[in-house]
Amino acid sequence: MHLVRTASSLPLTAFPLAELRTGRFSTGAYVVDTLSWRSPYTSVTLTGAEENDADEAVYAGCVLLSGKGGVLVHDIGINGAAYRHYALADYVEQLSLLEPQLLILSMGTNDCYSTRFQMADFTESLEQMLMLVKEILPKTKILLTTPPPSFFRQASTHYVVTGRRRKHRKKVTTMTYRFNENAARVSEEIMRRAELHGVAAFDLFSAMGGQSGINSWIADGLMAGDRVHYSRDGYERQGRLITSALERALSIR
Repeated sequence: MHLVRTASSLPLTAFPLAELRTGRFSTGAYVVDTLSWRSPYTSVTLTGAEENDADEAVYAGCVLLSGKGGVLVHDIGINGAAYRHYALADYVEQLSLLEPQLLILSMGTNDCYSTRFQMADFTESLEQMLMLVKEILPKTKILLTTPPPSFFRQASTHYVVTGRRRKHRKKVTTMTYRFNENAARVSEEIMRRAELHGVAAFDLFSAMGGQSGINSWIADGLMAGDRVHYSRDGYERQGRLITSALERALSIR
């Protein structure tokens, strides 16, 4: 188990007892402690090594490792997050502690899901993210993906007169959907920036058919009712599209 903490924080100890290596590697204000067990356990209790009133203890997270090797995949996602939320040196420094060989940046929907969307603001956030990753993670390969198609929705309400004497009114809400053109614009910008920076990119927007092809996804039940998110099967199909593209790229090499 890798535990990420600020350098001023004391290391954690664990019960059952574990082999502890403090500050195994570090970056910026963060260090990583490593706890190892010789036997498998289903429950572990972590406690502070000792009391420390001078500094605030800050633990940023932990990573469980099997020790058996193979491909290790981390996924990080927060509802509503956009590039501007991740394009921070502090965050990328924490990310570097995972020592990733490949970093897949799959965002864009939340960036462009607004009628007040400004391309200049998005480009600035994307540029900042790419520059930080290339500076702090110089050995990590980057793969950008474009956002999938989405729709804006708007509710309209009207009243229908009902009843034999037509004295009752029934409230009826109608939902209308309008294709999010910003998603297409953001996709083009991501592909353009990927070429400028010499990093890999996969155009998920186009692979899904763009505006003309999204209706088949809706008909197959692969898109959620809000026309922004997707069903579980829909996300799995997106994953297969990206995986297939990766496999083709690796086979060429």
